[in-house]
Amino acid sequence: MAKSNQFNPIIHRHYWPYLRSATRSGCIPDDKLSGDAASVDIATPQNLRRLKEIGAALLKKTESRVNLDTGKYEEIEGGRTNEAALAKFAQFLSEEKKYRQTN
Repeated sequence: MAKSNQFNPIIHRHYWPYLRSATRSGCIPDDKLSGDAASVDIATPQNLRRLKEIGAALLKKTESRVNLDTGKYEEIEGGRTNEAALAKFAQFLSEEKKYRQTN
């Protein structure tokens, strides 16, 4: 796991509860990336296609959250897909923006 991701569980634990949702995590974790797919510096057409495939597969998975005791990601029992969770979060952000613009 990259160092930039090491603080995400801490941030999520303290920030997201203020949005009134215990399951909203703000990211779709995948700690199994390796090789070129795990690098942000390799933008070859082949790697970008592979990342697109990985992203599409992640959207179909059940949403997960980090277990703060083990540091491992675990699927949420009875959870929706990451795609559905992302759509709901996008709707929340849209409503929040409208609210802030009117107040």
